[in-house]
This record gives sequence, C-alpha cells and structure tokens, in this order.
Amino acid sequence: MNDILKTLRSFLILAFFFYLIYLFAKFLLIPIFIFILIMKLLKMINVKFRFNNQKSKKNKSNNDFIDGEFEDLD
Repeated sequence: MNDILKTLRSFLILAFFFYLIYLFAKFLLIPIFIFILIMKLLKMINVKFRFNNQKSKKNKSNNDFIDGEFEDLD
C-alpha cells in the first residue's frame, strides 16, 4: 500500500512538472517560433523596413540647452 502511494505521489509531481513545461511552450515558445519564421520569410523575399525620421528632425530646435535663469516668485 505504501509503495502505491509513493508511486502515485511521484506520478503527480511529474505530471505537474510536465504541465508547467506545456504551459511555457504554449504561451511563449510557439509565438516566438512563429515570429522568427515570419522574420526569416520577410528576409528571404527582401522586405526592407524604412522608418521616416525626417519629421522629428524638422521639429527639433538647434538649441539643446535649458536656460537656468528664473525669476523669484514673491
């Protein structure tokens, strides 16, 4: 009887461990693999991502310092 309980307890611990591995694979590994496959597919068909940074350069002023003189409030 004692051996059966030890075997059952070992089986439950292993089942819980494999269930945690399954959850990890389901929610993290599968989306990561899909993302990697999509990126490799895009590289194979030579898709280049271009970001337009001209808007931020036009709005940025040439004065990159902050004036530290302030008037005292009464």
